Amino acid sequence: RFNLKEFQTEDLRDGNLRNFYMLTTAQLMEEADSIRMSYQERKVVFTNTFSEKYAFSHKENDSLVTETAAINPEIYIDGLPPSYQSRAIQNAIRMARSNREYLIQLTSEFNWRKELLARHYLEWHKKIALSAACLILFFIGAPLGAIIRKGGLGMPVVTSVVIFVIFHILNMMFEKLGRELILEPWLAIWLPSIILAPVGIFLTQRAATDSGLMSAESYTNIIRKI
Repeated sequence: RFNLKEFQTEDLRDGNLRNFYMLTTAQLMEEADSIRMSYQERKVVFTNTFSEKYAFSHKENDSLVTETAAINPEIYIDGLPPSYQSRAIQNAIRMARSNREYLIQLTSEFNWRKELLARHYLEWHKKIALSAACLILFFIGAPLGAIIRKGGLGMPVVTSVVIFVIFHILNMMFEKLGRELILEPWLAIWLPSIILAPVGIFLTQRAATDSGLMSAESYTNIIRKI
């Protein structure tokens, strides 16, 4: 049993994390620009916050001069009264742990923003790449019907389905790499079409010249020539 009370009064379309699936190309680019600007603003805020937090500076002649020399912690601790040394070390450890947790959380947030931005670019390129893929698969399937002379309708259909499955696997695999920020979004979406385009060109050329591709005689003639 699953509790579905929250679905009674809410619109399922509101707050959907995957609403970019239904956006147009213009809306996708607008959303991507907003996400990118927000990401850059967060980076600037983070940089300024940590720069001010860990900057050691002093005033000299009414001007702010930043010290470049590093502070030796051992000398600093030795200069404190014995009653304050342990307290200073504990405070430093506590601040270091707190900052480490903050950095881990901020890294997760930045990765989430980059992944969300990549998903928008993936959807934008997918709207164009899938249309191109339909043409590429047509130029693969249509020549196969002319090249394969035996087997009636079955053999060309089976071969076309196998090629489509290969395209589908490539599409899912490269899109996953794009979602995980391993490949650029445009490359992840267009790679399956780039891989299969030469196959379509080759098959179309063979069908246009009425060359036998699936017949054993064509390969036998090549072997005889060699």
